[in-house]
Amino acid sequence: MRTATKELQEEKAVNFDKIFTRQYSTALSKSPMTSFNFSSKSTGDNPSVSSGPALGLGWDFTDSMPIQVDEYESLRGSRKDQKAMTVPRTVREAILKVDCGYSRMELARGVRKINAIKAKRRQTITNLQNQKAEERLEELRHYVNKRMMCKTKSDAEEMEMLWIKAANYAAAKT
Repeated sequence: MRTATKELQEEKAVNFDKIFTRQYSTALSKSPMTSFNFSSKSTGDNPSVSSGPALGLGWDFTDSMPIQVDEYESLRGSRKDQKAMTVPRTVREAILKVDCGYSRMELARGVRKINAIKAKRRQTITNLQNQKAEERLEELRHYVNKRMMCKTKSDAEEMEMLWIKAANYAAAKT
């Protein structure tokens, strides 16, 4: 005897019918913090580029006609490898200047933003490497302060200065 649950499980299937694609406007990668915007064009802040400005999608798009999956697969050609999808810096700059109308100053502003994000990421990585040591130092500070029970403000200030010196010494060792 079959149960209703088993019948439902046997009937489940996934089918693909049509593919709907969109053609997006060319733009620099967009950040909500950007202060300038050329309608669908925006300035870059994607730190994954090795150098120069970053390309991204604009907000404007055009829908294409739906196409059957099998037809799409026969027309699309072979997949590109990672290297083939990389756009060189000079090409990105030309697209942004000629096609999108960005000035050199706007491109430079985008590159500075990217470099600032990269610096923050490097700082985060550095901080993560020291996190365990900092946590242990904070636990030790709490333990010692609790045991010594600083009686006056000057005692507490002196203890704080000792901890700062200890932390500086530990940081110099790493």
